[in-house]
Amino acid sequence: MKFKVKIALSTIIASVIFTLGVLVGIFVTDIKIKGIIEDIEVVKEKIISFEVSLNLMYDKPELLCQTNLLWVLSEDLDKIAAKLAQLDATKSIFSDIERIERTKDYYFSLELLHYSLVERMKEICGKKWHTILFFYGKGSESKDQGIYLTLLKQKYPEKVYVYSFKYDTNSTPVKLLIRFYEVYSVPTLVIDGVKHEGLLTLSELEQILELR
Repeated sequence: MKFKVKIALSTIIASVIFTLGVLVGIFVTDIKIKGIIEDIEVVKEKIISFEVSLNLMYDKPELLCQTNLLWVLSEDLDKIAAKLAQLDATKSIFSDIERIERTKDYYFSLELLHYSLVERMKEICGKKWHTILFFYGKGSESKDQGIYLTLLKQKYPEKVYVYSFKYDTNSTPVKLLIRFYEVYSVPTLVIDGVKHEGLLTLSELEQILELR
Protein backbone atom coordinates (compact mmCIF):
# COMPACT_ATOMS: atom_id res chain seq x y z
CA MET A 1 0.00 0.00 0.00
CA LYS A 2 2.81 2.40 0.96
CA PHE A 3 4.56 1.55 -2.32
CA LYS A 4 1.44 2.50 -4.29
CA VAL A 5 1.15 5.76 -2.37
CA LYS A 6 4.77 6.60 -3.19
CA ILE A 7 4.15 5.93 -6.90
CA ALA A 8 1.03 8.08 -6.83
CA LEU A 9 2.88 10.91 -5.07
CA SER A 10 5.78 10.67 -7.54
CA THR A 11 3.34 10.86 -10.45
CA ILE A 12 1.58 13.87 -8.95
CA ILE A 13 4.88 15.67 -8.28
CA ALA A 14 6.12 14.95 -11.81
CA SER A 15 2.84 16.27 -13.19
CA VAL A 16 3.07 19.43 -11.09
CA ILE A 17 6.67 20.05 -12.18
CA PHE A 18 5.71 19.57 -15.83
CA THR A 19 2.73 21.91 -15.49
CA LEU A 20 4.87 24.57 -13.81
CA GLY A 21 7.42 24.20 -16.59
CA VAL A 22 4.72 24.74 -19.19
CA LEU A 23 3.35 27.81 -17.36
CA VAL A 24 6.81 29.35 -16.88
CA GLY A 25 7.70 28.64 -20.51
CA ILE A 26 4.51 30.26 -21.76
CA PHE A 27 4.99 33.25 -19.41
CA VAL A 28 8.61 33.87 -20.50
CA THR A 29 7.72 33.42 -24.18
CA ASP A 30 4.77 35.77 -23.78
CA ILE A 31 6.95 38.54 -22.33
CA LYS A 32 9.53 38.20 -25.11
CA ILE A 33 6.92 38.09 -27.87
CA LYS A 34 5.14 41.16 -26.49
CA GLY A 35 8.43 43.06 -26.60
CA ILE A 36 9.10 41.95 -30.18
CA ILE A 37 5.58 42.86 -31.31
CA GLU A 38 5.99 46.31 -29.74
CA ASP A 39 9.22 46.76 -31.72
CA ILE A 40 7.46 45.62 -34.91
CA GLU A 41 4.63 48.10 -34.33
CA VAL A 42 7.09 50.98 -33.91
CA VAL A 43 8.91 50.13 -37.16
CA LYS A 44 5.63 49.56 -38.99
CA GLU A 45 4.40 53.00 -37.94
CA LYS A 46 7.60 54.60 -39.28
CA ILE A 47 7.36 52.71 -42.58
CA ILE A 48 3.72 53.70 -43.04
CA SER A 49 4.57 57.31 -42.16
CA PHE A 50 7.33 57.30 -44.79
CA GLU A 51 4.95 55.85 -47.39
CA VAL A 52 2.29 58.45 -46.58
CA SER A 53 4.89 61.22 -46.96
CA LEU A 54 5.93 59.76 -50.30
CA ASN A 55 2.34 59.66 -51.52
CA LEU A 56 1.68 63.26 -50.39
CA MET A 57 4.80 64.43 -52.22
CA TYR A 58 4.03 62.48 -55.39
CA ASP A 59 4.89 65.49 -57.59
CA LYS A 60 8.23 66.12 -55.79
CA PRO A 61 9.28 62.73 -54.38
CA GLU A 62 12.94 63.63 -54.83
CA LEU A 63 12.69 65.66 -51.62
CA LEU A 64 12.77 62.32 -49.77
CA CYS A 65 15.74 61.01 -51.73
CA GLN A 66 18.30 62.51 -49.35
CA THR A 67 17.00 60.81 -46.22
CA ASN A 68 18.66 57.68 -44.83
CA LEU A 69 15.51 56.65 -42.98
CA LEU A 70 15.07 53.46 -45.00
CA TRP A 71 18.54 52.30 -43.99
CA VAL A 72 17.87 53.16 -40.34
CA LEU A 73 14.66 51.15 -40.53
CA SER A 74 16.58 48.29 -42.14
CA GLU A 75 18.88 48.22 -39.12
CA ASP A 76 15.83 48.25 -36.84
CA LEU A 77 14.51 45.23 -38.74
CA ASP A 78 17.84 43.47 -38.17
CA LYS A 79 17.54 44.03 -34.43
CA ILE A 80 14.06 42.51 -34.42
CA ALA A 81 15.35 39.57 -36.47
CA ALA A 82 18.10 38.98 -33.90
CA LYS A 83 15.51 38.88 -31.09
CA LEU A 84 13.39 36.42 -33.08
CA ALA A 85 16.43 34.23 -33.74
CA GLN A 86 17.28 34.20 -30.03
CA LEU A 87 13.69 33.33 -29.17
CA ASP A 88 13.75 30.54 -31.73
CA ALA A 89 17.07 29.18 -30.46
CA THR A 90 15.91 29.04 -26.84
CA LYS A 91 12.41 27.65 -27.42
CA SER A 92 11.46 24.36 -25.77
CA ILE A 93 8.49 22.03 -25.45
CA PHE A 94 7.15 24.54 -22.91
CA SER A 95 7.22 27.46 -25.37
CA ASP A 96 4.21 28.69 -27.30
CA ILE A 97 5.55 27.54 -30.67
CA GLU A 98 2.45 28.55 -32.61
CA ARG A 99 2.62 32.11 -31.31
CA ILE A 100 6.33 32.34 -32.10
CA GLU A 101 5.64 31.30 -35.69
CA ARG A 102 2.80 33.82 -36.00
CA THR A 103 5.14 36.56 -34.77
CA LYS A 104 7.68 35.54 -37.40
CA ASP A 105 5.00 35.77 -40.09
CA TYR A 106 4.12 39.27 -38.84
CA TYR A 107 7.79 40.21 -39.10
CA PHE A 108 8.02 38.80 -42.64
CA SER A 109 5.11 41.05 -43.67
CA LEU A 110 6.93 44.04 -42.21
CA GLU A 111 10.03 43.12 -44.20
CA LEU A 112 7.98 43.06 -47.39
CA LEU A 113 6.53 46.50 -46.63
CA HIS A 114 10.06 47.84 -46.31
CA TYR A 115 11.21 45.97 -49.42
CA SER A 116 8.42 47.48 -51.52
CA LEU A 117 9.41 50.99 -50.35
CA VAL A 118 13.08 50.40 -51.14
CA GLU A 119 12.20 49.22 -54.66
CA ARG A 120 9.97 52.25 -55.14
CA MET A 121 12.64 54.68 -53.94
CA LYS A 122 15.24 53.03 -56.15
CA GLU A 123 13.13 53.90 -59.16
CA ILE A 124 12.21 57.40 -58.02
CA CYS A 125 15.67 58.47 -56.84
CA GLY A 126 17.83 56.45 -59.22
CA LYS A 127 19.60 54.87 -56.26
CA LYS A 128 22.08 52.07 -56.92
CA TRP A 129 20.76 49.99 -54.07
CA HIS A 130 20.74 46.20 -54.18
CA THR A 131 17.98 44.06 -52.71
CA ILE A 132 18.38 40.42 -51.71
CA LEU A 133 15.55 38.08 -50.76
CA PHE A 134 16.96 35.20 -48.70
CA PHE A 135 14.91 32.03 -48.40
CA TYR A 136 16.34 29.85 -45.66
CA GLY A 137 15.77 26.52 -43.94
CA LYS A 138 17.19 24.58 -41.00
CA GLY A 139 20.40 23.30 -42.61
CA SER A 140 23.97 24.45 -42.09
CA GLU A 141 24.13 26.00 -45.58
CA SER A 142 21.28 28.36 -44.72
CA LYS A 143 23.10 29.32 -41.52
CA ASP A 144 26.33 29.98 -43.43
CA GLN A 145 24.45 31.97 -46.05
CA GLY A 146 23.00 34.16 -43.31
CA ILE A 147 26.51 34.87 -42.01
CA TYR A 148 27.78 35.86 -45.48
CA LEU A 149 24.80 38.14 -46.02
CA THR A 150 25.34 39.83 -42.66
CA LEU A 151 28.99 40.46 -43.56
CA LEU A 152 27.94 41.81 -46.96
CA LYS A 153 25.48 44.24 -45.44
CA GLN A 154 28.01 45.39 -42.84
CA LYS A 155 30.64 45.93 -45.53
CA TYR A 156 28.35 47.93 -47.81
CA PRO A 157 26.03 50.00 -45.60
CA GLU A 158 23.21 51.83 -47.35
CA LYS A 159 23.91 49.87 -50.54
CA VAL A 160 22.63 46.36 -49.78
CA TYR A 161 19.25 45.51 -48.29
CA VAL A 162 18.67 41.91 -47.18
CA TYR A 163 15.31 40.34 -46.38
CA SER A 164 15.20 36.86 -44.85
CA PHE A 165 12.24 34.49 -45.12
CA LYS A 166 11.67 31.05 -43.69
CA TYR A 167 10.94 28.63 -46.53
CA ASP A 168 8.29 26.59 -44.72
CA THR A 169 6.40 29.59 -43.37
CA ASN A 170 2.64 30.00 -43.17
CA SER A 171 2.91 33.61 -44.36
CA THR A 172 0.73 34.04 -47.46
CA PRO A 173 2.82 36.89 -48.97
CA VAL A 174 6.02 34.85 -48.57
CA LYS A 175 4.35 31.80 -50.10
CA LEU A 176 3.41 33.95 -53.09
CA LEU A 177 7.03 35.07 -53.43
CA ILE A 178 8.21 31.47 -53.25
CA ARG A 179 5.76 30.50 -55.98
CA PHE A 180 6.58 33.54 -58.13
CA TYR A 181 10.34 32.94 -58.05
CA GLU A 182 9.91 29.15 -58.17
CA VAL A 183 11.97 28.53 -55.03
CA TYR A 184 12.33 24.78 -54.52
CA SER A 185 15.40 24.51 -52.29
CA VAL A 186 17.30 26.40 -49.59
CA PRO A 187 19.28 28.48 -49.40
CA THR A 188 17.99 30.44 -52.37
CA LEU A 189 18.66 34.12 -53.00
CA VAL A 190 16.81 36.50 -55.27
CA ILE A 191 19.35 39.21 -56.00
CA ASP A 192 17.92 42.27 -57.73
CA GLY A 193 15.14 40.09 -59.10
CA VAL A 194 17.36 37.22 -60.30
CA LYS A 195 17.21 33.83 -58.58
CA HIS A 196 20.40 32.11 -57.37
CA GLU A 197 20.16 28.63 -55.86
CA GLY A 198 22.68 27.26 -53.37
CA LEU A 199 25.24 28.80 -51.03
CA LEU A 200 27.03 31.94 -52.20
CA THR A 201 30.16 33.18 -50.42
CA LEU A 202 30.91 36.81 -49.65
CA SER A 203 33.25 37.14 -52.65
CA GLU A 204 30.67 35.52 -54.94
CA LEU A 205 28.00 37.92 -53.71
CA GLU A 206 30.30 40.88 -54.31
CA GLN A 207 31.01 39.64 -57.82
CA ILE A 208 27.31 39.27 -58.65
CA LEU A 209 26.57 42.74 -57.29
CA GLU A 210 29.66 44.21 -58.94
CA LEU A 211 30.78 45.71 -55.66
CA ARG A 212 34.44 44.77 -55.86
